[in-house]
Amino acid sequence: MAMTYYRPSNRSRNMNNSKAARVDIIETDDSYVVRANVPGFTKEEITIEADYESLKFTANREIDETEIKYLHRERFANKLSRTMSFKKPIDATKAGVTLELGVLEITLPFAENAKTVKLTL
Repeated sequence: MAMTYYRPSNRSRNMNNSKAARVDIIETDDSYVVRANVPGFTKEEITIEADYESLKFTANREIDETEIKYLHRERFANKLSRTMSFKKPIDATKAGVTLELGVLEITLPFAENAKTVKLTL
């Protein structure tokens, strides 16, 4: 079945050495709910921006690894990001955000007219 509720942005693909965060998007009767895996990141390391049709979040941390010599590395990312657009307009001023056990959850209520805002945890 084709996904009809949102469009992933080309910007969500590995840019600037970041990895695309894995997400689930749920459409309820009155909102979109986005759940993203952001393991090991704190709320201070996550930025979220939303406007009437899109959502962008980035998780970024600085870690000094000059003394570490990896033979192989798969499970760690210094930066995760994701950008997506929605077909139904959203009201970012009424959005809800939680971070629990490495899962970021953003609830975006539907709206007729909305403006761009920066969300905080």
